[in-house]
Amino acid sequence: MKRSLNTLLIISVLTTAPYIVLCQSDRDQSIKDSLVKVNVAFQQGVDADKAYNEGVRFFEQKLFDDAIAWFGKAIELKPSFEQAYFNRANVKYEKKDYTGALSDYEKAIEMNQSNDKYYYSRGKVKYELTDYDSAMADFEQSKKLNPSNAQSWYYAGLINFEKGDFTKSVEDYSAAINIKPDYPYAFNDRGSAKRELGDSVGALADYEKAAQLSPDLAFVHNNIGSMKRKLKRPNEAILSYSIAVSKDPKYAIAWNNMGNVKFEMGDFKGAGDDFSAAIRIDTLYVYAYNNRGYALYKQKKYKEALMDLNKAVELDSLYGYAFLNRGIVKEMLRDLNGACTDWEKASRLGVNNGKIYFEQECKK
Repeated sequence: MKRSLNTLLIISVLTTAPYIVLCQSDRDQSIKDSLVKVNVAFQQGVDADKAYNEGVRFFEQKLFDDAIAWFGKAIELKPSFEQAYFNRANVKYEKKDYTGALSDYEKAIEMNQSNDKYYYSRGKVKYELTDYDSAMADFEQSKKLNPSNAQSWYYAGLINFEKGDFTKSVEDYSAAINIKPDYPYAFNDRGSAKRELGDSVGALADYEKAAQLSPDLAFVHNNIGSMKRKLKRPNEAILSYSIAVSKDPKYAIAWNNMGNVKFEMGDFKGAGDDFSAAIRIDTLYVYAYNNRGYALYKQKKYKEALMDLNKAVELDSLYGYAFLNRGIVKEMLRDLNGACTDWEKASRLGVNNGKIYFEQECKK
C-alpha cells in the first residue's frame, strides 16, 4: 500500500512539472530535489527487493556464491534490509563460513531484537564454533521470544549433552518433542542422553521411535544396534546394523560395530569380513585394523594378524590394546622378545592386561 501512495504522489507532481520548472524560487527547487530523492529511494527499494528475490532463488538452487552476491546487492541498495542480512547469513552458514554468518546474524539482530529465529540461528553458529555459553544465551532468548521454537530447545539439549548434564539434556529434548512430536533427531539424541544415564530400555525406545519417524536415518539404526548389543540381544543387534549399512553402505562405524557383535558370538570369519568392509571405506580406521587383526588371530592366521596390528600401531602409537594384541600374536609366532616389548608398551599406556602378560611371561 505504501508503494502505491508513493507512485501516485510522483505521478501527481509530474503532471504539474511545467509550472515547477518555470518557477525558479529556492522553495520550488527544494521541492524538485525532494521529489527526486523520493523517486530514487523508491526505485532503490524496488531494485533491492528484486535482488533479494534473486538471492532467494539461487539459495534454493544451492548456488551459494550467487545467492551471497545477490543478497549483498540488496543490502547495498537498502542497508536496512534485515531479511537480506539474515538470509545471507543462512547461506554463509551452509558454506560453513561461520565467522561471516555470525557477522550477518548480528546485523539482523541489531535491526530487530524481536525475531526468535535470528537468535536461534546465531546460536547455531556459536554452537558450531563451540562457544557453548554464548550459544545457550541465544537459545534461551529465542525460547523467551517464542517458547514454541522446538529447535531452540533441541539445541539447548545438545549443549547440555556436550557439558555432561544429561538429566538437563533429557529435559530439553523432551520439551522439543512436546512441541514437535515428529522430531526424529530429538528422539535420537534423547535416547543418547538416556543411555549416558544408564537407562538402556528408555534409550532403545527413543531410538526406535526416531527410526519409526525417519526410517532412512542410518545412524539411528546403528544406535539401535548398539543398545541391543548392550541388552544382550546380539541377533537383533546384527539385524539393526545390517539395516544401517543398507541405508548407508559407506557407514564404516556400523560395519565395525556389526563385526564386534559377530566376534562376541564366535563368528570370527564373519567378523573379519565386516571389519574388512569398514577398512575398505576408511583406510585409516585404526580400530577396524585392530579388530580384524584379533579376528585373524582367532582363526590362527597369525602372519596376517600381525600385518593388521602393525598397521594399527602405525596409525596410532598410543593405542594400547593394539600393542597388547600384537604382543599376543608375536608370542604365537615365537617372538617372545617382541611380545614382551609390546606388552610393556601396552602396560605403560594403561592397559592392565598388558601389565599382567608382561609380569607373567617376561619376568621369568
